[in-house]
Amino acid sequence: MNIRTKGVHNMASTTTIYPNTLEGVKAFCKGRKALDLVRSFNTTPIPGAPAKWDDTLGVCLDLEWYNQPPDKPMEIINEGGLIVFPMKKLRGCKSPSDFEDLVRNFAVHHLRIVETCHMRNKGKDKFGIPFGDTELNPRFCQTRFVTKSEAQVVLVQFLDNQRCDDGSKRPVIFFGQGLNNDERQLKEQWNLNTAKLDSIVLTIRSLGALASHAGIVAVPNKERGESLPRFVELLRGFQIDTSNIWLHNSSNDAVYETTLFFLVVLFPVLFPGTLGNRFPSDCTIAGRSINDIWTGLAEEKKVIPPQTWGTAQFCWYCEEADVHDADACPVKETIECGICAKAPGPENKRFRSKQYRFGHQTSRCAHQFRHYIPPLPAFITDNLDHEEQRAVSRAKASDDVAVGGRILFDKLLAPGYPGRIGDRELDVEDERRAEEDKMLWSLTDPDDEEFALEDE
Repeated sequence: MNIRTKGVHNMASTTTIYPNTLEGVKAFCKGRKALDLVRSFNTTPIPGAPAKWDDTLGVCLDLEWYNQPPDKPMEIINEGGLIVFPMKKLRGCKSPSDFEDLVRNFAVHHLRIVETCHMRNKGKDKFGIPFGDTELNPRFCQTRFVTKSEAQVVLVQFLDNQRCDDGSKRPVIFFGQGLNNDERQLKEQWNLNTAKLDSIVLTIRSLGALASHAGIVAVPNKERGESLPRFVELLRGFQIDTSNIWLHNSSNDAVYETTLFFLVVLFPVLFPGTLGNRFPSDCTIAGRSINDIWTGLAEEKKVIPPQTWGTAQFCWYCEEADVHDADACPVKETIECGICAKAPGPENKRFRSKQYRFGHQTSRCAHQFRHYIPPLPAFITDNLDHEEQRAVSRAKASDDVAVGGRILFDKLLAPGYPGRIGDRELDVEDERRAEEDKMLWSLTDPDDEEFALEDE
């Protein structure tokens, strides 16, 4: 990287000249605070920024995942929300009256994953926010059903393949609330490591931390057990009514996170004179509540034609796309699940009933995770990962000896497997048999015949 410094009018200070490349933008960002970098697009420009900095995109990601059953929740990605907008649009928000125009400039996308879209959460979260049917209610866009591989392509397209006018990659500021959890899920489940995507020049993983850096909320005292406010707490801090806005829909949450991002970055513009370490006493913007702004935005965004990837509809009962919604499937009640039908023992009697075993495909059985399955020995489960344990459990529940045996043999008893499960147990068994053989041999020795007869 060719970074030069030059003197200015023989003064001692120097000005850093950054190459107008992606690497130059990364060098410009290095060592600077995230809040300063983002506010450079509005209230406090940073001198010497490379021209390419002006092409930066903001990309917000929110993922949802299946978290049932509650006793042993599984984290399986089933939907994703994306917001994309040019960062330079922040420059146009010079007063509260400009705010609504700003939020109109972002594009909203809602992806439901074909392989896991049947995994629907129920109940409520710790803040009393319900999960039920939220995936059916994107407020700001139209849903697209995509396969897991298609979803990965979409994510990489927005995060690492947006282009400037000259064809070079556009820099990306990647942000979200609790983004570290989303990044972990992508890496573990989809083998997608966002830290290795070349276009990302800045990552903001916590809007609570950004609000703390902006002086809106106090820096937490960890010795007293204090923590940064969570997503819902941030929303409520800005006097947002969270009761009927379909939280836990990934595209809705991405809109709300992006709005929070704007509120924090533009705080001096939107709420001038507010004292530090507190939310504004009046959070209306140009006389409108944030909820009202979202209502107007939803009306505009819902009529925008969706992207062409994936399909508009997908039925996980008959596995048909763009024919009907799953809830309208005419044959769903007649589909029988082989796993529930074969769930063994009196403990699983209810799953063998018509109520449970009909109405879902065997390959999409979510009830199986609630079936009672006799525990496997610890020397087996301790050496299987979560997916392997589930596979063995399913095989055991459905009495599929071939599948269960193959997993156990391939993983546990295959020659050359390091630290094979059961080695200790097999060694103990070999020693026991050797000792038994030795005893039997001694009993056949003529010299010990008398002893052997007495022992009998």
